[in-house]
Amino acid sequence: MLGEEDKDSNQAVVAGGGAHVVAFPFPAQGHIAPMVQLSKTLASYGIAITFIIATPHLASVRALVEDSFEGHGKIQIICFEIPPQYVNTDMHNFYDLMFYLPKNKHEVFAEIVQKLMAPQDVTAFNHHQPSPISHSSSSTIGSFWFSSPVCIISDMLLGWTQDTATKFKIPRYCLYTCAARSLSMIWHATNWVAQGLIPMPLDAAKPLQIPGFPPLSPIDLPEVYLQGNEMKFPPQRLVDYAKKHKEATGEPPGCLFWCSYQVANDALNVFLKLFVPTIFTIGPLLLTHNNKLEESKVDGIDNDCLQFLNQQPRSSVLYICFGTVFVLPTQQLNELAMGLETSGVRFLWVIRIPKGEDGNLAPEIATLIPKGFMERTKDKGLVYTSWAPQAQILAHPATGGFLTHCGWNSIMESISMGVPMITWPLYADQMLNGRFCVDVLNIAIAVDKKFKEIVGRKEVERVVQLLMQDATSNIVRKNARELKKVVRNANEPGGSSRKSLDLFVDDLNAMTLLKKLNCL
Repeated sequence: MLGEEDKDSNQAVVAGGGAHVVAFPFPAQGHIAPMVQLSKTLASYGIAITFIIATPHLASVRALVEDSFEGHGKIQIICFEIPPQYVNTDMHNFYDLMFYLPKNKHEVFAEIVQKLMAPQDVTAFNHHQPSPISHSSSSTIGSFWFSSPVCIISDMLLGWTQDTATKFKIPRYCLYTCAARSLSMIWHATNWVAQGLIPMPLDAAKPLQIPGFPPLSPIDLPEVYLQGNEMKFPPQRLVDYAKKHKEATGEPPGCLFWCSYQVANDALNVFLKLFVPTIFTIGPLLLTHNNKLEESKVDGIDNDCLQFLNQQPRSSVLYICFGTVFVLPTQQLNELAMGLETSGVRFLWVIRIPKGEDGNLAPEIATLIPKGFMERTKDKGLVYTSWAPQAQILAHPATGGFLTHCGWNSIMESISMGVPMITWPLYADQMLNGRFCVDVLNIAIAVDKKFKEIVGRKEVERVVQLLMQDATSNIVRKNARELKKVVRNANEPGGSSRKSLDLFVDDLNAMTLLKKLNCL
Protein backbone atom coordinates (compact mmCIF):
# COMPACT_ATOMS: atom_id res chain seq x y z
CA MET A 1 0.00 0.00 0.00
CA LEU A 2 1.12 3.53 -0.66
CA GLY A 3 1.23 5.88 2.29
CA GLU A 4 -1.37 8.61 2.63
CA GLU A 5 1.11 11.21 1.37
CA ASP A 6 1.80 9.16 -1.75
CA LYS A 7 -1.88 8.47 -2.17
CA ASP A 8 -2.76 12.15 -2.16
CA SER A 9 0.07 12.88 -4.55
CA ASN A 10 -1.10 10.28 -7.06
CA GLN A 11 -4.70 11.41 -6.78
CA ALA A 12 -3.56 14.95 -7.51
CA VAL A 13 -1.80 13.76 -10.68
CA VAL A 14 -4.92 11.96 -11.86
CA ALA A 15 -7.14 14.89 -10.99
CA GLY A 16 -4.92 17.08 -13.16
CA GLY A 17 -6.29 15.42 -16.30
CA GLY A 18 -3.74 12.69 -17.10
CA ALA A 19 -5.20 9.68 -18.86
CA HIS A 20 -4.78 6.08 -17.68
CA VAL A 21 -4.34 3.28 -20.24
CA VAL A 22 -3.89 -0.49 -20.07
CA ALA A 23 -0.90 -1.79 -22.08
CA PHE A 24 -0.81 -5.52 -22.88
CA PRO A 25 1.95 -6.95 -25.12
CA PHE A 26 2.10 -10.44 -26.53
CA PRO A 27 4.43 -12.31 -24.10
CA ALA A 28 7.47 -12.65 -26.35
CA GLN A 29 10.48 -10.41 -26.04
CA GLY A 30 10.24 -8.99 -29.56
CA HIS A 31 6.67 -7.89 -28.82
CA ILE A 32 7.27 -6.76 -25.25
CA ALA A 33 10.10 -4.35 -26.12
CA PRO A 34 8.01 -2.01 -28.34
CA MET A 35 5.21 -1.88 -25.75
CA VAL A 36 7.78 -1.05 -23.07
CA GLN A 37 9.12 1.82 -25.17
CA LEU A 38 5.62 3.08 -25.93
CA SER A 39 4.65 2.94 -22.24
CA LYS A 40 7.75 4.86 -21.17
CA THR A 41 7.11 7.51 -23.82
CA LEU A 42 3.45 7.91 -22.84
CA ALA A 43 4.47 8.20 -19.20
CA SER A 44 6.79 11.06 -20.16
CA TYR A 45 3.66 12.83 -21.48
CA GLY A 46 1.94 12.37 -18.11
CA ILE A 47 -0.11 9.31 -19.10
CA ALA A 48 -0.56 6.69 -16.37
CA ILE A 49 0.15 3.11 -17.52
CA THR A 50 -0.95 -0.25 -16.21
CA PHE A 51 1.40 -2.70 -17.92
CA ILE A 52 0.20 -6.31 -18.01
CA ILE A 53 2.78 -9.04 -18.54
CA ALA A 54 2.02 -12.74 -18.81
CA THR A 55 5.47 -14.15 -18.02
CA PRO A 56 6.44 -13.19 -14.47
CA HIS A 57 8.44 -16.38 -13.96
CA LEU A 58 10.61 -15.69 -17.03
CA ALA A 59 13.37 -13.85 -15.21
CA SER A 60 14.98 -12.13 -18.18
CA VAL A 61 11.70 -10.70 -19.46
CA ARG A 62 10.56 -9.63 -16.00
CA ALA A 63 13.93 -7.93 -15.44
CA LEU A 64 13.69 -6.20 -18.83
CA VAL A 65 10.32 -4.71 -17.93
CA GLU A 66 11.12 -3.73 -14.36
CA ASP A 67 14.54 -2.27 -15.21
CA SER A 68 13.07 -0.33 -18.11
CA PHE A 69 10.38 1.20 -15.91
CA GLU A 70 12.73 2.04 -13.05
CA GLY A 71 12.00 5.60 -11.91
CA HIS A 72 8.78 5.93 -13.94
CA GLY A 73 6.30 6.67 -11.14
CA LYS A 74 3.30 6.62 -13.47
CA ILE A 75 3.75 3.00 -14.55
CA GLN A 76 2.50 -0.02 -12.64
CA ILE A 77 2.91 -3.70 -13.53
CA ILE A 78 0.39 -6.52 -13.22
CA CYS A 79 1.56 -10.10 -13.76
CA PHE A 80 -0.26 -13.37 -14.29
CA GLU A 81 1.07 -16.88 -14.72
CA ILE A 82 1.22 -19.00 -17.84
CA PRO A 83 2.37 -22.65 -17.89
CA PRO A 84 6.16 -23.12 -17.99
CA GLN A 85 6.06 -24.98 -21.31
CA TYR A 86 5.10 -21.76 -23.07
CA VAL A 87 8.12 -19.90 -21.74
CA ASN A 88 10.55 -21.77 -24.02
CA THR A 89 10.39 -19.31 -26.87
CA ASP A 90 10.87 -21.54 -29.90
CA MET A 91 8.50 -21.21 -32.83
CA HIS A 92 6.41 -24.25 -31.85
CA ASN A 93 5.58 -22.78 -28.46
CA PHE A 94 5.20 -19.32 -29.98
CA TYR A 95 2.31 -20.50 -32.15
CA ASP A 96 0.83 -22.62 -29.37
CA LEU A 97 0.84 -19.58 -27.10
CA MET A 98 -1.28 -17.68 -29.62
CA PHE A 99 -4.04 -20.26 -29.09
CA TYR A 100 -3.48 -20.75 -25.37
CA LEU A 101 -3.97 -17.12 -24.32
CA PRO A 102 -7.46 -16.45 -25.73
CA LYS A 103 -8.70 -19.86 -24.62
CA ASN A 104 -7.31 -19.82 -21.08
CA LYS A 105 -6.58 -16.20 -20.12
CA HIS A 106 -9.49 -14.31 -21.65
CA GLU A 107 -11.36 -14.18 -18.33
CA VAL A 108 -8.18 -13.33 -16.39
CA PHE A 109 -7.58 -10.30 -18.59
CA ALA A 110 -11.21 -9.24 -18.29
CA GLU A 111 -10.99 -9.54 -14.50
CA ILE A 112 -7.93 -7.29 -14.41
CA VAL A 113 -9.62 -4.63 -16.50
CA GLN A 114 -12.80 -4.88 -14.43
CA LYS A 115 -10.84 -4.19 -11.24
CA LEU A 116 -9.02 -1.30 -12.87
CA MET A 117 -12.35 0.17 -13.96
CA ALA A 118 -13.24 0.50 -10.26
CA PRO A 119 -10.18 2.14 -8.64
CA GLN A 120 -11.75 2.07 -5.18
CA ASP A 121 -11.52 -1.73 -5.31
CA VAL A 122 -7.87 -1.90 -6.35
CA THR A 123 -6.64 -2.44 -2.79
CA ALA A 124 -8.64 -5.64 -2.49
CA PHE A 125 -7.39 -6.74 -5.91
CA ASN A 126 -3.84 -6.24 -4.65
CA HIS A 127 -4.12 -9.27 -2.38
CA HIS A 128 -5.55 -11.82 -4.80
CA GLN A 129 -4.53 -13.65 -7.93
CA PRO A 130 -3.60 -12.62 -10.60
CA SER A 131 -0.34 -11.37 -9.19
CA PRO A 132 -0.43 -8.00 -7.48
CA ILE A 133 -0.05 -4.55 -8.83
CA SER A 134 3.55 -3.60 -8.13
CA HIS A 135 5.28 -0.27 -8.07
CA SER A 136 8.09 -0.63 -10.59
CA SER A 137 10.07 2.36 -9.35
CA SER A 138 10.43 0.73 -5.95
CA SER A 139 10.63 -2.94 -5.13
CA THR A 140 7.61 -2.82 -2.85
CA ILE A 141 4.19 -4.23 -3.56
CA GLY A 142 1.67 -1.44 -3.59
CA SER A 143 -1.30 -0.06 -5.44
CA PHE A 144 -1.70 3.05 -7.53
CA TRP A 145 -4.55 5.47 -7.25
CA PHE A 146 -5.06 5.89 -10.96
CA SER A 147 -8.44 6.78 -12.39
CA SER A 148 -10.17 4.04 -14.40
CA PRO A 149 -8.53 3.44 -17.80
CA VAL A 150 -9.83 5.18 -20.90
CA CYS A 151 -8.56 2.56 -23.36
CA ILE A 152 -6.63 -0.66 -23.93
CA ILE A 153 -3.48 -0.82 -26.04
CA SER A 154 -2.78 -4.43 -26.95
CA ASP A 155 -0.57 -6.31 -29.39
CA MET A 156 -1.62 -7.24 -32.91
CA LEU A 157 -1.62 -10.94 -31.88
CA LEU A 158 -4.04 -10.26 -29.02
CA GLY A 159 -7.08 -9.38 -31.10
CA TRP A 160 -9.32 -11.23 -28.65
CA THR A 161 -8.79 -8.41 -26.13
CA GLN A 162 -11.23 -6.42 -28.28
CA ASP A 163 -14.04 -8.39 -26.56
CA THR A 164 -12.98 -7.01 -23.18
CA ALA A 165 -12.71 -3.48 -24.53
CA THR A 166 -16.19 -3.77 -26.00
CA LYS A 167 -17.57 -5.19 -22.75
CA PHE A 168 -16.37 -2.19 -20.75
CA LYS A 169 -17.18 0.31 -23.51
CA ILE A 170 -13.66 1.61 -23.95
CA PRO A 171 -11.68 1.68 -27.22
CA ARG A 172 -8.87 -0.71 -27.99
CA TYR A 173 -5.84 0.51 -29.91
CA CYS A 174 -3.84 -2.19 -31.70
CA LEU A 175 -0.03 -1.96 -31.66
CA TYR A 176 1.46 -3.49 -34.80
CA THR A 177 5.00 -4.59 -34.00
CA CYS A 178 5.86 -5.79 -37.50
CA ALA A 179 6.32 -4.04 -40.82
CA ALA A 180 3.26 -2.44 -42.36
CA ARG A 181 4.27 -3.82 -45.77
CA SER A 182 4.37 -7.35 -44.41
CA LEU A 183 0.90 -6.88 -42.98
CA SER A 184 -0.24 -5.50 -46.31
CA MET A 185 0.91 -8.75 -47.84
CA ILE A 186 -1.28 -10.66 -45.34
CA TRP A 187 -4.38 -8.74 -46.38
CA HIS A 188 -3.70 -9.46 -50.05
CA ALA A 189 -2.94 -13.09 -49.22
CA THR A 190 -6.50 -13.74 -48.07
CA ASN A 191 -7.66 -13.04 -51.63
CA TRP A 192 -4.86 -15.12 -53.10
CA VAL A 193 -5.94 -18.10 -51.03
CA ALA A 194 -9.42 -17.81 -52.55
CA GLN A 195 -7.87 -17.64 -56.01
CA GLY A 196 -5.81 -20.78 -55.40
CA LEU A 197 -2.48 -18.95 -55.57
CA ILE A 198 -1.65 -19.87 -51.96
CA PRO A 199 -0.39 -22.29 -50.66
CA MET A 200 2.31 -21.65 -53.23
CA PRO A 201 4.50 -24.43 -54.68
CA LEU A 202 8.23 -23.99 -54.20
CA ASP A 203 8.78 -24.25 -57.96
CA ALA A 204 6.13 -21.65 -58.84
CA ALA A 205 7.12 -19.81 -62.00
CA LYS A 206 4.76 -16.86 -61.68
CA PRO A 207 5.77 -14.38 -58.95
CA LEU A 208 3.27 -12.65 -56.68
CA GLN A 209 2.81 -8.89 -56.96
CA ILE A 210 2.22 -6.82 -53.80
CA PRO A 211 2.05 -3.02 -53.69
CA GLY A 212 5.32 -1.69 -52.30
CA PHE A 213 7.26 -4.88 -53.04
CA PRO A 214 9.25 -6.22 -55.97
CA PRO A 215 7.86 -9.46 -57.49
CA LEU A 216 8.00 -12.19 -54.84
CA SER A 217 9.11 -15.78 -55.33
CA PRO A 218 8.26 -18.62 -52.92
CA ILE A 219 11.52 -18.20 -50.96
CA ASP A 220 10.42 -14.66 -50.09
CA LEU A 221 7.20 -15.76 -48.39
CA PRO A 222 6.51 -16.93 -44.82
CA GLU A 223 6.43 -20.71 -44.62
CA VAL A 224 2.69 -20.78 -43.90
CA TYR A 225 2.07 -19.70 -47.50
CA LEU A 226 3.99 -22.60 -49.01
CA GLN A 227 2.67 -26.02 -49.98
CA GLY A 228 3.32 -28.76 -47.46
CA ASN A 229 3.41 -26.43 -44.44
CA GLU A 230 0.75 -26.59 -41.75
CA MET A 231 -0.85 -23.24 -40.98
CA LYS A 232 -0.77 -23.38 -37.17
CA PHE A 233 -1.71 -19.71 -37.03
CA PRO A 234 -3.38 -18.90 -40.37
CA PRO A 235 -2.92 -15.31 -41.61
CA GLN A 236 -6.71 -15.08 -41.91
CA ARG A 237 -6.75 -14.85 -38.10
CA LEU A 238 -5.05 -11.43 -38.23
CA VAL A 239 -7.49 -10.27 -40.88
CA ASP A 240 -10.40 -11.39 -38.68
CA TYR A 241 -8.90 -9.48 -35.75
CA ALA A 242 -8.66 -6.33 -37.86
CA LYS A 243 -12.27 -6.66 -39.02
CA LYS A 244 -13.45 -7.13 -35.44
CA HIS A 245 -11.47 -4.05 -34.50
CA LYS A 246 -13.18 -2.04 -37.23
CA GLU A 247 -16.64 -3.22 -36.18
CA ALA A 248 -16.05 -2.52 -32.47
CA THR A 249 -18.48 -0.34 -30.55
CA GLY A 250 -17.50 2.79 -28.69
CA GLU A 251 -14.95 5.30 -29.89
CA PRO A 252 -13.56 4.80 -33.43
CA PRO A 253 -10.55 2.53 -32.94
CA GLY A 254 -7.10 3.34 -34.20
CA CYS A 255 -3.89 1.44 -34.90
CA LEU A 256 -0.37 2.22 -33.75
CA PHE A 257 2.46 1.32 -36.11
CA TRP A 258 6.07 0.77 -35.05
CA CYS A 259 7.58 2.82 -37.87
CA SER A 260 7.70 6.33 -39.27
CA TYR A 261 5.25 7.24 -42.03
CA GLN A 262 8.02 7.84 -44.56
CA VAL A 263 9.20 4.22 -44.30
CA ALA A 264 5.84 2.64 -45.17
CA ASN A 265 3.38 5.25 -46.45
CA ASP A 266 1.94 3.21 -49.32
CA ALA A 267 1.28 0.14 -47.18
CA LEU A 268 -0.26 2.22 -44.38
CA ASN A 269 -2.84 3.50 -46.83
CA VAL A 270 -4.13 -0.08 -47.08
CA PHE A 271 -5.15 0.07 -43.42
CA LEU A 272 -6.79 3.47 -43.78
CA LYS A 273 -8.83 2.19 -46.71
CA LEU A 274 -9.79 -1.24 -45.41
CA PHE A 275 -9.73 -1.43 -41.66
CA VAL A 276 -9.34 1.67 -39.50
CA PRO A 277 -10.19 5.36 -39.73
CA THR A 278 -7.06 6.44 -37.88
CA ILE A 279 -3.44 5.33 -37.78
CA PHE A 280 -0.62 6.62 -35.62
CA THR A 281 2.93 6.06 -36.89
CA ILE A 282 4.90 6.28 -33.67
CA GLY A 283 8.16 4.52 -34.34
CA PRO A 284 10.88 4.12 -33.58
CA LEU A 285 10.53 5.21 -29.95
CA LEU A 286 13.93 3.90 -28.88
CA LEU A 287 15.03 7.52 -29.32
CA THR A 288 14.22 10.10 -26.66
CA HIS A 289 12.65 13.42 -27.55
CA ASN A 290 16.09 14.94 -28.13
CA ASN A 291 16.84 12.10 -30.59
CA LYS A 292 19.53 10.62 -28.37
CA LEU A 293 19.57 6.94 -27.51
CA GLU A 294 18.05 6.44 -24.09
CA GLU A 295 20.60 4.70 -21.90
CA SER A 296 19.30 1.42 -20.54
CA LYS A 297 20.66 -0.35 -17.52
CA VAL A 298 23.55 -2.58 -18.54
CA ASP A 299 25.29 -4.58 -15.85
CA GLY A 300 29.00 -5.27 -15.63
CA ILE A 301 28.82 -8.50 -17.60
CA ASP A 302 26.84 -6.99 -20.48
CA ASN A 303 29.34 -4.13 -20.66
CA ASP A 304 31.82 -6.63 -22.15
CA CYS A 305 30.18 -6.01 -25.53
CA LEU A 306 30.66 -2.26 -25.32
CA GLN A 307 34.17 -2.62 -23.91
CA PHE A 308 35.10 -4.79 -26.90
CA LEU A 309 33.69 -2.20 -29.30
CA ASN A 310 35.59 0.59 -27.53
CA GLN A 311 38.84 -1.09 -28.62
CA GLN A 312 37.94 -1.39 -32.33
CA PRO A 313 38.40 1.04 -35.24
CA ARG A 314 35.43 3.07 -36.43
CA SER A 315 32.84 1.20 -38.54
CA SER A 316 34.99 -1.94 -38.53
CA VAL A 317 32.83 -4.44 -36.61
CA LEU A 318 30.07 -6.64 -37.98
CA TYR A 319 27.40 -7.21 -35.33
CA ILE A 320 25.65 -10.61 -35.65
CA CYS A 321 22.43 -11.55 -33.90
CA PHE A 322 19.48 -13.77 -34.85
CA GLY A 323 17.00 -12.57 -32.23
CA THR A 324 15.48 -14.20 -29.17
CA VAL A 325 13.38 -17.03 -30.64
CA PHE A 326 15.18 -19.00 -33.34
CA VAL A 327 18.25 -21.14 -32.61
CA LEU A 328 20.56 -21.97 -35.51
CA PRO A 329 21.45 -25.67 -35.80
CA THR A 330 25.00 -26.64 -34.90
CA GLN A 331 25.93 -27.29 -38.54
CA GLN A 332 24.86 -23.76 -39.46
CA LEU A 333 26.76 -22.27 -36.51
CA ASN A 334 29.88 -24.05 -37.76
CA GLU A 335 29.50 -22.77 -41.33
CA LEU A 336 28.86 -19.24 -40.11
CA ALA A 337 31.92 -19.38 -37.85
CA MET A 338 34.22 -20.61 -40.62
CA GLY A 339 32.91 -17.99 -43.04
CA LEU A 340 33.55 -15.25 -40.48
CA GLU A 341 37.07 -16.50 -39.85
CA THR A 342 38.07 -16.66 -43.50
CA SER A 343 36.52 -13.24 -44.18
CA GLY A 344 39.03 -11.61 -41.85
CA VAL A 345 36.35 -9.15 -40.65
CA ARG A 346 36.06 -7.96 -37.05
CA PHE A 347 32.84 -9.21 -35.46
CA LEU A 348 30.66 -9.22 -32.36
CA TRP A 349 28.55 -12.38 -32.49
CA VAL A 350 25.69 -12.86 -30.04
CA ILE A 351 24.64 -16.53 -29.99
CA ARG A 352 21.54 -17.94 -28.39
CA ILE A 353 22.64 -21.31 -27.02
CA PRO A 354 20.34 -24.17 -28.02
CA LYS A 355 19.05 -26.74 -25.57
CA GLY A 356 20.45 -30.23 -25.53
CA GLU A 357 18.51 -33.48 -25.67
CA ASP A 358 18.07 -33.36 -21.89
CA GLY A 359 16.43 -29.93 -22.11
CA ASN A 360 19.35 -28.14 -20.46
CA LEU A 361 21.53 -25.51 -22.06
CA ALA A 362 24.70 -26.71 -23.76
CA PRO A 363 27.50 -26.48 -21.17
CA GLU A 364 29.89 -24.46 -23.33
CA ILE A 365 29.58 -22.50 -26.54
CA ALA A 366 32.88 -24.06 -27.66
CA THR A 367 31.01 -27.36 -28.18
CA LEU A 368 28.81 -25.73 -30.85
CA ILE A 369 31.40 -23.99 -33.04
CA PRO A 370 34.61 -25.21 -34.73
CA LYS A 371 37.40 -26.30 -32.41
CA GLY A 372 39.86 -23.47 -31.80
CA PHE A 373 37.66 -20.84 -33.47
CA MET A 374 37.46 -18.53 -30.46
CA GLU A 375 41.21 -18.73 -29.85
CA ARG A 376 42.08 -18.08 -33.49
CA THR A 377 39.76 -15.07 -33.75
CA LYS A 378 40.22 -13.57 -30.27
CA ASP A 379 42.09 -10.53 -31.63
CA LYS A 380 39.26 -9.65 -34.02
CA GLY A 381 36.07 -11.08 -32.63
CA LEU A 382 33.91 -11.62 -29.56
CA VAL A 383 31.44 -14.48 -29.19
CA TYR A 384 28.81 -13.62 -26.60
CA THR A 385 26.06 -15.81 -25.12
CA SER A 386 24.28 -13.48 -22.68
CA TRP A 387 21.73 -10.74 -23.31
CA ALA A 388 23.37 -7.92 -25.24
CA PRO A 389 22.34 -4.21 -25.34
CA GLN A 390 21.53 -4.25 -29.05
CA ALA A 391 20.49 -0.61 -29.51
CA GLN A 392 23.67 0.59 -27.83
CA ILE A 393 25.77 -1.81 -29.91
CA LEU A 394 24.24 -0.52 -33.14
CA ALA A 395 24.75 3.08 -31.99
CA HIS A 396 28.45 2.50 -31.22
CA PRO A 397 30.88 4.17 -33.66
CA ALA A 398 32.82 0.91 -34.11
CA THR A 399 29.77 -0.94 -35.50
CA GLY A 400 29.85 -0.92 -39.29
CA GLY A 401 27.28 -3.57 -40.22
CA PHE A 402 24.54 -5.82 -38.85
CA LEU A 403 23.92 -9.43 -39.88
CA THR A 404 20.30 -9.83 -38.85
CA HIS A 405 17.37 -12.25 -38.94
CA CYS A 406 15.22 -9.29 -40.09
CA GLY A 407 12.89 -9.03 -37.13
CA TRP A 408 11.15 -5.66 -37.38
CA ASN A 409 12.53 -4.39 -34.06
CA SER A 410 16.07 -5.11 -35.22
CA ILE A 411 15.47 -3.44 -38.57
CA MET A 412 14.05 -0.30 -36.99
CA GLU A 413 16.97 -0.13 -34.56
CA SER A 414 19.45 -0.54 -37.40
CA ILE A 415 17.71 2.13 -39.49
CA SER A 416 17.65 4.51 -36.52
CA MET A 417 21.42 4.17 -36.13
CA GLY A 418 22.20 4.29 -39.86
CA VAL A 419 23.80 0.81 -39.89
CA PRO A 420 23.65 -1.17 -43.18
CA MET A 421 22.58 -4.78 -42.95
CA ILE A 422 23.12 -8.30 -44.20
CA THR A 423 19.70 -9.96 -44.31
CA TRP A 424 19.40 -13.59 -43.20
CA PRO A 425 15.65 -14.11 -42.58
CA LEU A 426 14.46 -17.24 -40.83
CA TYR A 427 10.66 -17.37 -40.46
CA ALA A 428 7.32 -15.50 -40.37
CA ASP A 429 7.43 -11.98 -41.83
CA GLN A 430 11.24 -11.81 -41.83
CA MET A 431 11.58 -12.88 -45.47
CA LEU A 432 9.37 -9.98 -46.53
CA ASN A 433 11.20 -7.58 -44.23
CA GLY A 434 14.49 -8.65 -45.75
CA ARG A 435 13.34 -8.20 -49.34
CA PHE A 436 12.00 -4.76 -48.46
CA CYS A 437 15.35 -3.68 -47.00
CA VAL A 438 17.33 -5.03 -49.96
CA ASP A 439 15.20 -4.22 -52.99
CA VAL A 440 13.05 -1.27 -51.87
CA LEU A 441 15.07 0.69 -49.31
CA ASN A 442 18.45 -0.53 -50.69
CA ILE A 443 20.05 -0.46 -47.23
CA ALA A 444 21.03 -4.13 -47.08
CA ILE A 445 22.73 -7.03 -48.85
CA ALA A 446 21.02 -10.43 -48.91
CA VAL A 447 22.50 -13.81 -48.07
CA ASP A 448 21.88 -16.22 -50.94
CA LYS A 449 19.73 -18.59 -48.93
CA LYS A 450 17.77 -21.55 -50.28
CA PHE A 451 14.65 -22.87 -48.57
CA LYS A 452 15.59 -24.82 -45.41
CA GLU A 453 19.16 -25.30 -46.61
CA ILE A 454 22.37 -24.60 -44.72
CA VAL A 455 24.18 -21.44 -45.83
CA GLY A 456 27.77 -22.47 -46.59
CA ARG A 457 30.93 -20.80 -45.35
CA LYS A 458 31.85 -19.51 -48.82
CA GLU A 459 28.56 -17.62 -49.05
CA VAL A 460 29.06 -16.24 -45.53
CA GLU A 461 32.55 -15.07 -46.46
CA ARG A 462 31.28 -13.50 -49.70
CA VAL A 463 28.44 -11.47 -48.21
CA VAL A 464 30.42 -10.37 -45.14
CA GLN A 465 33.29 -9.07 -47.22
CA LEU A 466 30.86 -7.46 -49.65
CA LEU A 467 29.30 -5.35 -46.91
CA MET A 468 32.34 -4.68 -44.74
CA GLN A 469 35.22 -4.45 -47.22
CA ASP A 470 34.01 -4.09 -50.81
CA ALA A 471 33.52 -0.62 -52.30
CA THR A 472 30.29 -1.80 -53.97
CA SER A 473 28.57 -1.52 -50.57
CA ASN A 474 29.08 2.27 -50.50
CA ILE A 475 25.63 2.95 -51.95
CA VAL A 476 24.04 0.75 -49.26
CA ARG A 477 25.94 2.63 -46.55
CA LYS A 478 24.97 5.99 -48.04
CA ASN A 479 21.30 5.00 -48.18
CA ALA A 480 21.40 3.76 -44.58
CA ARG A 481 22.82 7.10 -43.42
CA GLU A 482 20.20 9.03 -45.39
CA LEU A 483 17.33 6.93 -44.02
CA LYS A 484 18.65 7.51 -40.50
CA LYS A 485 18.22 11.25 -41.06
CA VAL A 486 14.68 10.73 -42.32
CA VAL A 487 13.69 8.65 -39.28
CA ARG A 488 15.33 11.01 -36.83
CA ASN A 489 13.68 14.03 -38.45
CA ALA A 490 10.36 12.22 -38.01
CA ASN A 491 11.00 12.24 -34.25
CA GLU A 492 11.85 15.93 -34.11
CA PRO A 493 9.17 18.50 -33.17
CA GLY A 494 6.98 18.86 -36.23
CA GLY A 495 8.13 15.52 -37.65
CA SER A 496 5.61 12.86 -38.65
CA SER A 497 6.22 10.46 -35.75
CA ARG A 498 6.27 13.23 -33.15
CA LYS A 499 3.07 14.80 -34.48
CA SER A 500 1.41 11.40 -34.61
CA LEU A 501 2.39 10.68 -31.01
CA ASP A 502 1.20 14.12 -29.88
CA LEU A 503 -2.15 13.54 -31.56
CA PHE A 504 -2.50 10.15 -29.88
CA VAL A 505 -1.81 11.67 -26.46
CA ASP A 506 -4.31 14.45 -27.20
CA ASP A 507 -6.92 11.78 -27.99
CA LEU A 508 -6.22 9.99 -24.71
CA ASN A 509 -6.51 13.17 -22.67
CA ALA A 510 -9.67 14.20 -24.54
CA MET A 511 -11.24 10.85 -23.64
CA THR A 512 -10.30 11.44 -20.02
CA LEU A 513 -11.85 14.91 -20.02
CA LEU A 514 -15.02 13.65 -21.69
CA LYS A 515 -15.28 10.88 -19.15
CA LYS A 516 -15.01 13.35 -16.27
CA LEU A 517 -17.63 15.65 -17.81
CA ASN A 518 -20.01 12.71 -18.15
CA CYS A 519 -19.53 11.96 -14.45
CA LEU A 520 -20.42 15.51 -13.30
